[in-house]
Amino acid sequence: MTSYSTPVLFFLSLTAVFLFATCQKKEKQVENRPPTLSLSFDQAGKEYLQSDTVRMVLEASDPEGELAEGVLTIVRIDGPGIRTEYLNGFPQTIFWETHDAVDGLYRINASVADNLNEYAQVTDTVEIVLGDGPLNAPCPDVPQLTYEGQTYNTIKIGTQCWMAENLNVGTLSNNTQTNNGVIEKYCVQSNLDSCLVYGGLYTWAEAMQYTGSEGGQGICPPGWHIPTDADWMALEAEVDTKYGDDPSIWIAEGWRGTNVGGRLKTRGPRYWEMPFNTGSSNLSGFSLKGAGWAESSSATSVRSENRLWSSSASDAENAWIRSYVLAEMASWRSTSTMDFAYSVRCIKD
Repeated sequence: MTSYSTPVLFFLSLTAVFLFATCQKKEKQVENRPPTLSLSFDQAGKEYLQSDTVRMVLEASDPEGELAEGVLTIVRIDGPGIRTEYLNGFPQTIFWETHDAVDGLYRINASVADNLNEYAQVTDTVEIVLGDGPLNAPCPDVPQLTYEGQTYNTIKIGTQCWMAENLNVGTLSNNTQTNNGVIEKYCVQSNLDSCLVYGGLYTWAEAMQYTGSEGGQGICPPGWHIPTDADWMALEAEVDTKYGDDPSIWIAEGWRGTNVGGRLKTRGPRYWEMPFNTGSSNLSGFSLKGAGWAESSSATSVRSENRLWSSSASDAENAWIRSYVLAEMASWRSTSTMDFAYSVRCIKD
């Protein structure tokens, strides 16, 4: 038998400890990490009408590249589960046809595991709204009105009575709108038929008929006026489902609200470009269309944006506006030069 001296034994012990620690470190370095999982929807506000198709996209990855099966379930909150989907391969697109769904909130649960049973999970909620019609009715005392040869529908939202269409009044002009005693308008591609669909486009001075009076009639019918900035804020507070009458939200500039834009915009591809108008449900009945806007009579952003005047000037050269765009559920508030031409929506006095 070989005999080792004490120094040799000490060295061998240190070597064993080092090798053990190294193995432990390597084991930690190759320790399995859980997968990642994300869930997204085709409508940012996750609010759908009954009979809509809900499009969900699941994306998953695993640091070691060894994903196993996933599962997705749809459960009505305070109700039974209605669907289970087993998932193989990512990204995975799921289509949910909601024609048999009742109105209410639905919880979407998704999970995915790797081959060592590490898993990731996501949960989200969507709302299904029963029916296709608006939640509001025409103004009871004036469901329709005829002005300068065109008939307009109305809609009552909260305590306000609005035209349910952009104003279309005046004579087509391809030149600068001026204070000449004639109401002048721009139409998309200088085509009067487009004004029948989207309404006319007017500079602020033309819309106000050169009075500059906040809340003034402007080019609206008698008994109606161009909405003030405060009128727009009251509308937004009534329509948005999250913030309500919170002045700190609506007085802010930029994008505001959670789904007010979607509830004010018409649905589908007829008046808005593809892809379909994000989150649009028109549940308010306000029926905004992608009328675009104009600079020097040349219209732009048709079927992708609608900019509308308020009668509230911010200074001698600018006024407050609202903008609703294709890819946004919120409402945009800012000032704009009075020289651009935007839509006009009238509100009853």
